[in-house]
Amino acid sequence: SVTEEDILKAARKVSDPAFGNVEVANSLPIGPERTRTKLNQLVDKGILASKRIGNANVYWFRGY
Repeated sequence: SVTEEDILKAARKVSDPAFGNVEVANSLPIGPERTRTKLNQLVDKGILASKRIGNANVYWFRGY
């Protein structure tokens, strides 16, 4: 099972300050849809922020 910490570690590996679920999923053993669900849970907890741009959600660490 992929933990919140696994998601955060994968997100930190992305070279840009903002990232999409596919970029994070590339470092995980789960697909983009499940990764998006987990990223949204981190948004709900106030760890990440997000914004919808077109058809995609963009995420970033709060306070960045």
